Amino acid sequence: MAEIQEKAAEQNLSVLPGNEKQVGYTVLPVPEGQGRFAFTGSVFLSRLTKLIAVNLLMVLFCSPLIVIFFMRVVRIAQLGAAGAFGDNLGIGYPAAPDTVGLAEQLMFNVDVLFYALAVAASLVAAVGLAGGMYCARKLVRSDDKLKLFGDFFTGVKQGYVSAAIACLLAFGGILLAVVIWDYAAVAMAAGESAGLWITLRVVVCIVAALLILFGLWIFAVGSNYRQSALGLLKNAATLGGGTFIPSVLFAALAAFPALLAFINQEILNFIIQIFYILVGGSAALLVWASFTDWAFDRYAGFTALQTERQEQTRKEALRAQTSEQDVMGLLLAESKHEFLSRAIRPLDEGTQIELLPDPFSLSDLEKLAQTRRTVAEESRAFAAEHAEEEKYKEYNSRFADREKSLQELDKKGKRKKFVPRSIADK
Repeated sequence: MAEIQEKAAEQNLSVLPGNEKQVGYTVLPVPEGQGRFAFTGSVFLSRLTKLIAVNLLMVLFCSPLIVIFFMRVVRIAQLGAAGAFGDNLGIGYPAAPDTVGLAEQLMFNVDVLFYALAVAASLVAAVGLAGGMYCARKLVRSDDKLKLFGDFFTGVKQGYVSAAIACLLAFGGILLAVVIWDYAAVAMAAGESAGLWITLRVVVCIVAALLILFGLWIFAVGSNYRQSALGLLKNAATLGGGTFIPSVLFAALAAFPALLAFINQEILNFIIQIFYILVGGSAALLVWASFTDWAFDRYAGFTALQTERQEQTRKEALRAQTSEQDVMGLLLAESKHEFLSRAIRPLDEGTQIELLPDPFSLSDLEKLAQTRRTVAEESRAFAAEHAEEEKYKEYNSRFADREKSLQELDKKGKRKKFVPRSIADK
């Protein structure tokens, strides 16, 4: 099955099976008798410290975004304190200046600036998302030990492009929604039709949500598979559309703590902030990775193909090791071979032995004998020059052990039995 998929993948980077990216860990299926949802929960509890470490590394790369949104809050507070928002108290009648729509216009200006900066900063955050996703997938797919920095930056290498595309789509959609939302507020404050602008707000929020969902699937597909640009878009749309309702539910589940932040309650917001600093981002990626793995298993046989490929690799390595051991065992069973115990000078190097002329004389024989002595000396010099190479040292040490054991006596005065060692017994 794997060979067929690989041949198909060689000709088409728009298919998923056979184009799985190589991972540096052993992929395992979900344990029998345990649902994927429950298994993900057990992974979260049992590997919480690792998730916290991954999350802190992600926060480092998300810090530009955090700073931008903090500056936005500060800027809004500054404008609120300095603006003409005194409800006309003390300025007499008629009111001057006219403050209708001023607050909405200031909010619009602030949001356009800071959300545009957030789109640019998301390219830095994509580094954290790519590395965090690889670590989350390893934690949910494998029992291998997590190597924090090694695995994190392997994920960056494999998944940054798809993570960057996902971030641009998501934050681009958010920017679009915010711009339309704030401009609608300005328009309605100026007396324009509220029904039209409210409808437009709803439509643009739906579009932004779809862009975010599409970006999440681009992130998932690009992190797991080698794809062409067209294949990445096509498969993300196909998987997102084919699992639309579950995708919405699991995306909402992953983002649930962030959604609670819309509740205007200081203590709750503080708890949510601490949660995201410690483990929120990696926990969200763990949920999304587990869900997308289910989709990849169902529609592309991801785990089955990976485990089959890993088993083939293991068998080939074992076969090669066994073959090498068998060869050494046979060599040790025979006498020591001159051609295996030392380096042999290539025939086209050094002094060449010429054929005797016809007829030949005594001087020709003497010249031939001298040439043979020269060739023998060059051969010994060549062997001595390469004597320290590992393959010759290893071979000769085996026979040295054998000869030594044949001469040694045990406590009873009998010769010790020689037990051949293979190359694997280093």
